[in-house]
Amino acid sequence: MLSPVTLLLITAALCVVMLFVLGSLARSSMPGLHAWRAANVLAFVALLLYAGRGVLPGLLTIEGANGLLALSIAAIHVGFRKFFGQTAPYRLLAAGWLATVAGVAFFHYVFDAIAMRTVVVSLFHGLVCAAIGVTVLRSLAQARARYPFYFTAGVALLLAVAHLGRGLMYALQPDMQTAFYQATTWNLVFLSVGTLVLPLLTMGAVMMVHDRLLAEADDRANRDYLTGAWTRRALFQMADHELRRARRHSHPVSLLVLDVDRFKQINDSQGHAEGDRVLVDLVRRTGSMVRDIDCFARLGGEEFALLLPYSGAAAAMQVAQRLRQLLEQPAPGALPLTAYTVSIGVATLAPEEPFSTLLGRADAALYEAKHAGRNLVRLAETA
Repeated sequence: MLSPVTLLLITAALCVVMLFVLGSLARSSMPGLHAWRAANVLAFVALLLYAGRGVLPGLLTIEGANGLLALSIAAIHVGFRKFFGQTAPYRLLAAGWLATVAGVAFFHYVFDAIAMRTVVVSLFHGLVCAAIGVTVLRSLAQARARYPFYFTAGVALLLAVAHLGRGLMYALQPDMQTAFYQATTWNLVFLSVGTLVLPLLTMGAVMMVHDRLLAEADDRANRDYLTGAWTRRALFQMADHELRRARRHSHPVSLLVLDVDRFKQINDSQGHAEGDRVLVDLVRRTGSMVRDIDCFARLGGEEFALLLPYSGAAAAMQVAQRLRQLLEQPAPGALPLTAYTVSIGVATLAPEEPFSTLLGRADAALYEAKHAGRNLVRLAETA
């Protein structure tokens, strides 16, 4: 049977492996990485101190080891809070840690009872693991893929139940564990619960970091470098998804195509840098009025498109007029910007109409607005 010391050393080695994995993510500057690295360093030292029981002084192997391991799980929790952009409960964690260390010391020097020390430590670890699980589940809205979140939350909550169950069992049966190195099945199981927390939670953290990095890379690949609007490719991908959903649920979809009036003149007279400022301002102000479900993309040059799910022709025309009126107003800001206007073409999806045809009709309506005098909105003919 695997001895407790061997298990402790294997887990310490896993903490080192996790440190190397976290080190590979250092260039990402992801929030929480520093706390997760500190947690694994603390856990590594704590596990070595545990393994030195009987050789090193009791102050190191009991108060020192338990205090460092409790501090490591608190650091893991801080890392998750920072990762999700939340404030870490430092005071609450500090109070819990101090109470845990005090409890361990009491049941070592005042009333020597290893079972009661296990109860004290298990209570702290169980409550922190539960807090981690709840924090992850409440942050599901930030997930690109939900599997890393469910894995991490599931591990945290499972460990919380195991820790609290271990504490309850030793509280009810204080004679169950008579020696730290006793190689019984229950002792090994409960020791595994106490030592594998850090590697498992760090694994979940790494999975979520990779998920966020993939989401950020995907977002950058589908964003226009200058303006931050979605790219033409992203528009077609989102439109394909929206059109299939619209046909499935029979809800309307409309498309606006807009173009900056006399943009070439702005570039020729004011310079391309000023033209870029105009495009950036257009995207910024348009973004302030569109919904989260809308897709605003740069088709190319000074031409943009706005996809409006759940919007019929009347609603789309209202949006187009509001947008036109917004953009003809002087841009706010300390640095003056060349005044500009836009012309807009509007088209509403017809049954079984492909997106390319919808885009072509909106584009044709845009040129009608151009030919009619610019700074106008025109609705496309029915397909």
